[in-house]
Amino acid sequence: MAGQTYQEAIAALTKLISEKTDLGALAAAKIKQLTTELKSDALKPFNPDERIRSGFDHFKNEKFQKHPELYGELAKGQSPKFLVFACSDSRVCPSHILDFQPGEAFVVRNIANMVPPYDKTKYSGTGAAIEYAVLHLKVENIVVIGHSCCGGIKGLMSIPDDGTTASEFIENWVQICTPAKSKVKTEAGTLEFSEQCTNCEKEAVNVSVGNLLTYPFVRDGVVNKTLALKGAHYNFVKGTFELWDLDFKISNSVSV
Repeated sequence: MAGQTYQEAIAALTKLISEKTDLGALAAAKIKQLTTELKSDALKPFNPDERIRSGFDHFKNEKFQKHPELYGELAKGQSPKFLVFACSDSRVCPSHILDFQPGEAFVVRNIANMVPPYDKTKYSGTGAAIEYAVLHLKVENIVVIGHSCCGGIKGLMSIPDDGTTASEFIENWVQICTPAKSKVKTEAGTLEFSEQCTNCEKEAVNVSVGNLLTYPFVRDGVVNKTLALKGAHYNFVKGTFELWDLDFKISNSVSV
C-alpha cells in the first residue's frame, strides 16, 4: 500500500467496499489505514527531480522500449503533418488532448496561443518556427487552438481603453489580438465579461489564422493548396473541441 498513488488507494477502498457487504471492523481499519497513508503522502514535500526521473522512467519502460520501430524511425528524422499553435496553459497540451504521437505535430506554445504578424525583428522566434515547419518539414496543416478559461485572453479583455499596462511582457504580447477584443466589445459588449472572454478566445484564433497569411511562404502554400489553415477551440470545462477552416465558419463540432 505504501507505494500506491492517491488514486490507487482510493480504488482499492472502492473495490473492497464493492466486494464485501458486511465489513465491520475490517472496513474501519482499512479506511483508517488509507486515510493515514493519504495524509502522509500529502505532507511529503514535492520533489521536482524525482518527478522528472519517475516520469522519464515511465516513458522509457512503457513507450520507448515497447515501440522500438517508431522511435527508430524518429531517430532518422521527422515529417510531421501538423504545425500546431497552442497555449502554454498546463491544462491544454495538444499532444494530450488530440492524442498526437511522437513525430505527428510540430508544436509552438505561447501565452494565449497567438500568432503575431510577419516581423523579422520583433517576432523572429515565431517566424523561425513557422518557416522551419512550412519550408523544411513541409507540414500540410497549421492549426491554432484556443481554449476555455484562457488567462491571456482575460488579460487582453481587461486592458483599459487608454492602453495602460501593468505587466512587463504579458499585456504587450496579448495585444497582438486587439482586433479580436475590439470585435467582441462591439458585437457582444452587453454580455457578461466571462462570455465576452469566451467569444474572444475564438475571435483571437481567427486573428492568428489571419496573421499566418502575412508570412509569404504560408500564403504561397495556401494558394498552391499544399497547406491548410485551421482554427480550433478546446473547452476543458465541457469536454468539447471545435474545428473550423480558413473561411472562419465553424463546421460540425467534435464533442466528447
